[in-house]
Amino acid sequence: MQTNYTIIPTSRSGHYLFYQKHLFYKVKPKNPVTGITTWRCRRYHNENVKCKAFLKANDEIVLSLTNEHEKHDEVGQFETVMLSAKQEIKEKISTVRVPVKMLF
Repeated sequence: MQTNYTIIPTSRSGHYLFYQKHLFYKVKPKNPVTGITTWRCRRYHNENVKCKAFLKANDEIVLSLTNEHEKHDEVGQFETVMLSAKQEIKEKISTVRVPVKMLF
């Protein structure tokens, strides 16, 4: 099992976890005793898919991945880069009060 994952900011001040070409959203916050955070596939609420994949991870590695993903599209690396860039631009625009031309 591959243990590397990436945390990606979302537009609503949340985070996605990118692991094995899939995005997960946080279901349960980090347990203060065990240090484990529980994540669910972002396609869980999709009417056509209802993916039931769960992931448990600590600050460094993925500990477990339960259930296989339902048949839905994988997430490309470009989508994760775009999510990160979009959030970075939103933060930059909201913190600086100058014309947009001066930001870039």
